[in-house]
Amino acid sequence: MTETAVLRACLREGTRYLRPWMIIKIKTGLMIGELFHQLVSGVSLGVPNMLPLNIDEYATPICVSVAQGMEQPFLTCGINMTVGEIIQFGKCIRFDVHITIEKPSVTSNAFERIMIARNELRLPTPKQRDILTKKEVLFNEFHCLLKSNGLGWHFGQESTLGVKFLDSMTEVFWYLDPHWEKLAERY
Repeated sequence: MTETAVLRACLREGTRYLRPWMIIKIKTGLMIGELFHQLVSGVSLGVPNMLPLNIDEYATPICVSVAQGMEQPFLTCGINMTVGEIIQFGKCIRFDVHITIEKPSVTSNAFERIMIARNELRLPTPKQRDILTKKEVLFNEFHCLLKSNGLGWHFGQESTLGVKFLDSMTEVFWYLDPHWEKLAERY
């Protein structure tokens, strides 16, 4: 017998909800990546009259987060986990996506493509493994924060300056975390 779980899920790009929070009943053995594609396609979720989103080929999940409640702090988790593994941390799953609908123009030449790519802001690759350490989760939280605010680095700098910045922020907050109460007492 396949186990099922009742949970809340949403799909958003930045602050815009593509799929608002909804209650769904889903198999616990389902991979989170498959749940993402079901949210996009609108099938197999048991929600009546759900139309598919026409973004499947352009949407990339950049952050999957889970929390006990919608107003609680969200933790970043891996897309290669199952629903059963994720619901141990909470029953509210939020998918943040980045949609790139712009296709390169047929008339553009290589120089124009290079100039366009050079001006785009990029972020380092978030930490991706089946099980992330708490420090890696913190790194990914900073990554999501920068992404949701449209921040990043120009071409080539994301792998050097970007990684160094995110590593530094992670180290600073990791070091300060046990001392918040002491700092609050001083100020």
